[in-house]
Amino acid sequence: MDRIKYYVIVSIQLCLLMIITTSSAQACGKRKVVSYLIVSGSEAQEGYWPWHAALFHNDAGSSVYKSSIRLGDYDMNTTTDCAEVNEQMVCSPPVQTLEIESIIKHKDYDSIEMSNNIALIRLRGRADTSRSNIKPICLPVTKELRNQKSPYYTLTAWHYDFFSDRLQPTLPV
Repeated sequence: MDRIKYYVIVSIQLCLLMIITTSSAQACGKRKVVSYLIVSGSEAQEGYWPWHAALFHNDAGSSVYKSSIRLGDYDMNTTTDCAEVNEQMVCSPPVQTLEIESIIKHKDYDSIEMSNNIALIRLRGRADTSRSNIKPICLPVTKELRNQKSPYYTLTAWHYDFFSDRLQPTLPV
């Protein structure tokens, strides 16, 4: 591979894990904005997926972008909810800046194959989940939730192509 590509495909996501407080657990998975599926390049509005965030890391002038999921009050997994698009910073106001306390990578992570690309990230600060665009996702932490069956599942992913290549995600079934 001649260059490193920074993009997100559906099968590559970073997840955050944290103990969900009682108040967070009661409000998890709920969003203020009710919407239909976002398809055919249409843009989601603020609040459609309040537990989905972007993670940015600036290193030697280059930005690394990954997709991720927000879990609980301590798990806003982004240093800023911004992206550089056509040399302009696009942000989801108001931006929250939080420091990472620790990161645990998957034991079988492979940076070449991009397999097992998942990590647990704990932040030092608490995310402000009182806003409609930042809410925790639900984890199946109770027996009732673990046994819940549904024919429908929702998958969220960012789609921004940093290169002109056409990307094709691979989904293991």
